[in-house]
Amino acid sequence: MSDGTNATAASSAPAGTGAGAAPVEVPVLGFTTFTALPTFAVSPIPPPPATRRLTHSDGPLVWIDCEMTGLLATDRLLEIAVIITDAQLNPLDEGVSYVIKTEKHVLDAMGEWCVNQHGISGLTAACLDPTVARSHQDVRKAVLAYIIDRVPAKRIGVLAGNTVHADKVFLQRELPELVEHLHYRIVDVSSFKECVRRWYGEEHVWQGGKGSHRALDDIRGSIEELKHYRQRFFVPPSSVQAS
Repeated sequence: MSDGTNATAASSAPAGTGAGAAPVEVPVLGFTTFTALPTFAVSPIPPPPATRRLTHSDGPLVWIDCEMTGLLATDRLLEIAVIITDAQLNPLDEGVSYVIKTEKHVLDAMGEWCVNQHGISGLTAACLDPTVARSHQDVRKAVLAYIIDRVPAKRIGVLAGNTVHADKVFLQRELPELVEHLHYRIVDVSSFKECVRRWYGEEHVWQGGKGSHRALDDIRGSIEELKHYRQRFFVPPSSVQAS
């Protein structure tokens, strides 16, 4: 899976976008083309008000999960969810989740796994429901506003999730300003999982539910999984001697 370095900002409004505009082909990520979603004429999404703002000393983790039409360079984001926690894995609030308007022919062209999973989870239907799904432009603005309102300073929030490097590839392409706001490091729960499996055995790997393959539920599961590993395999800070 490539995460090319010459990403073109998906936020740049290509000619021909606007209400009723056709998709536009633009180069991204060192691949040939990406079909940019048109901008829909709908009102912006107001982010929920922040109850707390985190600084560097809080060790903010910005948990993100995306659902996509697939994992290829030509695939699209269908849903994105965000929960922000402090260093102790305490969520600031319930988080946000947004479904992106997607054309039916794009959904029909998904691979078998995505057709089955997104059909069962209800995501496919949600992407076609004008009362639920929002434009790519609105979702991009809402997600960025939600994060900046809670972690105002640049490059102190660390991206976190499960196999989150795959999500980051899509974020670099479609929400580059979000990636720019965050630190370059990531916390990938999958790394903890694989270490525990190798060092302690399969029976010690978190046995939580498989999840609904909806973005917000998957984030909650990832946070609980990291709590599991922390409680069982990390010594309390008070018992760690300074080197």
